[in-house]
Amino acid sequence: MPKPPLVTPAKTAARTFKDFVEQASPPLPKLLPLVHMTDALGAREILTSNKIEARNCRHFSSLLDADEPLSFFFYGRAAYRPRINSPSKNGATLPVALVIAFDPANHPIRRIFPFDTGAAFEKMYSPFIHERMSVMDFFLGDKIDAAQKTVATFFETNENYSNDKPLSTISHDPAEFEVDNYINMIRSTANSPLDDRKSSIEIQFQEVIDLTKTKILEVVIPESLMQSNMYMTLLAAHGVKPTPYVMTRGSTSEYDGVLISEYTKLLRAHL
Repeated sequence: MPKPPLVTPAKTAARTFKDFVEQASPPLPKLLPLVHMTDALGAREILTSNKIEARNCRHFSSLLDADEPLSFFFYGRAAYRPRINSPSKNGATLPVALVIAFDPANHPIRRIFPFDTGAAFEKMYSPFIHERMSVMDFFLGDKIDAAQKTVATFFETNENYSNDKPLSTISHDPAEFEVDNYINMIRSTANSPLDDRKSSIEIQFQEVIDLTKTKILEVVIPESLMQSNMYMTLLAAHGVKPTPYVMTRGSTSEYDGVLISEYTKLLRAHL
């Protein structure tokens, strides 16, 4: 009796994290501004030079085995925390948020991710993201609508995204492990080192951001700089009236939350 023919299973490519996000259907949430976090010294340099430089990123340079100059922004959020916890008397280290309008004509995007990649490279997401998953498993492409689709898929609205309130029900295949890991991470309320960087969409650029072509919408600064003629002159040259955050006696890390709160108020006014 002849043997039955050998059946070779059809190869089906697993749906990627990007594929999952791409299925979001219109209408998408309206486009949010981009936020570049820096310190007071860095902001002064940016305002003086009228540009945000792309600097070599050690993480992506190592990952790609090539120099990778990048500048980093958060989509619609101010979420960065500095590694160094400096004394508050060092005014140069105080955090500043520069809010800019997205301008695809002048500045093409390099990459988009659904979280802060710096924290990912530092293994801050390890309780949730499988150790064999790469940062690039969560790569969303280089089109700005990927950010809007990420908001729509996991938060539904810009308001929920701004408040870091993911949807309670997100339907996905149980074997879409990247999606599952990400959902568990952004929903987590456990006491851990994680903060809202875990769900803050990151936008990377490889070119210099020319601020003579890209409009600064808002700048959030420490209230001490409201008395600086130099800073006020630089901001006035960009047509910006700054929003100050209240300072207390403490370390610079304490100001990050205050700055983020002031920025969130500004964002909600535009939503």
